[in-house]
Amino acid sequence: MPYYIYKFTGDKTVIEDNVSMIMRYLCYVSSKKSERGLIAFGLGDWIDPFQSERGHIASPLEFTDSAMIFDIAKKASFLFKQIGRKNESQYATNIAMEVKSNIREHLIDGKTKIVAGNCQTSQAVALEVGLFEKDELPEARRRLIEIINRDGDINACGMIGLRYIFHALVNAGEADLAYKMITSKERTCYGYWIKNGATSLWESFLDLSINAGESKNHHFLGDISSLFIQEFAGLKPNPQAKDIKTFEISPHFVKKLSYPAASYNSPFGEITARWERQGKRIKLDVTSPECMSGKVVLPSGFVFGDGTNEKLLNGIHHFEIYQR
Repeated sequence: MPYYIYKFTGDKTVIEDNVSMIMRYLCYVSSKKSERGLIAFGLGDWIDPFQSERGHIASPLEFTDSAMIFDIAKKASFLFKQIGRKNESQYATNIAMEVKSNIREHLIDGKTKIVAGNCQTSQAVALEVGLFEKDELPEARRRLIEIINRDGDINACGMIGLRYIFHALVNAGEADLAYKMITSKERTCYGYWIKNGATSLWESFLDLSINAGESKNHHFLGDISSLFIQEFAGLKPNPQAKDIKTFEISPHFVKKLSYPAASYNSPFGEITARWERQGKRIKLDVTSPECMSGKVVLPSGFVFGDGTNEKLLNGIHHFEIYQR
């Protein structure tokens, strides 16, 4: 929470107020490490949709817990740097690097780039939190797509995996596959909820003919809202969390979408992004406050009329985009 509050507001007070809490938590999780330097307590990838058939959660608890602590420690180090707390920042960095090393040694196959569990959650989380090195990403992403294809191109993630799986696919150049998995009417996908009358986010993807008693107002599987805004419409406020006056528009032109639109009320005014298919071209409209600095970055295979795929902007802009 302090990380995202700072990212979207730029207010360092939230960091100052929580230094002690963050440090206490880092000390606590450090005390929970196993002999292998990994962490395993809590629920793990809760509401794994195939847990009952399989008899266990696909992604091992020591992987999801350790990966989350790695990500938390990285964010803590970043926050501490913003307020000049060098010792605390280094402490958090040390935890992150140690946990990453232990995950890579014990839970990732160095040859195949397959993560423990050989499942969607493990592979997607490892990709998105930064457990693979840059030169490993193409193979690790290929493995994720193989796993999804093996599973029938439907969701097989619980609450942790669903925070990362679709972003991982978009970053792998597979936005259309992400959209397919979301809209499928198989019982583990969001289309299944819509098919059964959902107008809100539900608690699980369990078979409704057997389990009809779960909450019908449960936000924790709701990262697809973030996906629609940040990846399909492409609106990313302060993407590096370093300057709240910056933003990026990097849409992904899913073939089955005609137009998405998104808006964000920044501290300086509203940012909007909307694209629409018009024959063989795509029209992109962006508005932002004059005091902000942004850029448009197009996905691979798409260019502006002048042949470029990136432009700086602020204010009101209308772009025509073409597929190569």
